Amino acid sequence: MIDDPYWAWLKQNTGQGRNSPSDTQPRMSARLFTGDFDAAIETVFRMRDDFLGDYSGDLSNPKGSESIMWDIDGYLDPTNEPISTTAPNVTPVNVEPYDLATLHFLLRSSAVLGEDVDTEGITHFRKFSEQCARQAHFMLTTRQDLPVPVWVRELGDSLKSSGVASSSVVDKITISTTLRSQIYAYSYPARHRIEVSAVTREHLRIVNLILCSVSSKMLDPQTRSNSLESGRNVVDFLLPYVFSLYFPRVNYSSLPIPRARNAEVFSVAQRAAQVQAKFLLAHEYAHILKHANRKPGRELELEADNFAYDLLFDYPEFGESGDSYLIYMSAKWLFLYLSLDRIVGAVLSDYDIDWIDLPIRNRDAILIPRVSKVKGTIEQQALQQMGDILLFNAKHTLKVRGIKWIKSAAREFELRHCF
Repeated sequence: MIDDPYWAWLKQNTGQGRNSPSDTQPRMSARLFTGDFDAAIETVFRMRDDFLGDYSGDLSNPKGSESIMWDIDGYLDPTNEPISTTAPNVTPVNVEPYDLATLHFLLRSSAVLGEDVDTEGITHFRKFSEQCARQAHFMLTTRQDLPVPVWVRELGDSLKSSGVASSSVVDKITISTTLRSQIYAYSYPARHRIEVSAVTREHLRIVNLILCSVSSKMLDPQTRSNSLESGRNVVDFLLPYVFSLYFPRVNYSSLPIPRARNAEVFSVAQRAAQVQAKFLLAHEYAHILKHANRKPGRELELEADNFAYDLLFDYPEFGESGDSYLIYMSAKWLFLYLSLDRIVGAVLSDYDIDWIDLPIRNRDAILIPRVSKVKGTIEQQALQQMGDILLFNAKHTLKVRGIKWIKSAAREFELRHCF
């Protein structure tokens, strides 16, 4: 039996894990789709079509299309204090191109283009992007900090209103954001401080948008045949953002800008990113709230994951508890994407490559006791399963293309998208 602490923890604490993976029967969800992409998607197509027939559903309904959509949970949310345009009494500083591009990306990400955007919409978006660039430059030259994003503030407020932690305790915990191009949150329990990469939620929203848009087209009988190639090569849409995590001076403003198929697809991608970002932040809150004076280790990481799942699934104060399937899908996609991220990182760092990466993939194993309570529509199930297949196939595609190809693609990315 594989020595996997997640399964050991599940057995001890939940009574689950009787079907833990072994050397001869590895966990099914961790297998790569080696040449079985067509068979895998056909299974999902049959499930979806048997129940829904020709009904396209909200995810593929062109009536839900819009030219530009607004993400109010980012850095230009109207509930945030307006970013000051009055120069404070400080000496202006020189601006690093990397910082300017990253801040511009964060501000510009508040607007998302639809696939059916017209010339007028493109012009409006470009003007908005220019305004964001000027605002970013002003903020940097006058040493203004990014406002704390709404999802960070919401999580802290929810911890207090739910009774999970007292206001006095939560208020002592400070949250700071950095412009590091990584997906991460990290806690400093002794200092009662959590550090979050400012690009985390926006990066994850783009990944979800790619998965949702490609999946919805593949699931729609009217667009299926024309979208299969995009599904097979979805890794090419994801790679620019995966590579951005491994170069220190990425020009985020130059990265491709994915478009949303319609407003419903955008909503699902945005809400999934909220869940994923809140999970990462709640995990770090657990270390401060529950793990004082305890030695760091795998057990504490498991407990922190379980704490985060408890908040998301069981407390309505955390926003998405009424949609258990969205939480389930978001968690699975998060760890599948982080597994893809780790594989690329191993290639670029010349480490041994774990193409399955069970340590990351098994972080969704704590979901097993909750599966019976996860309720979703056929359309939700089909979307989640198609997204899973796309991410598994992305890993398989990289494995087939090989290490030399990945390194060559990374060098090309560095030339095109790094300062």
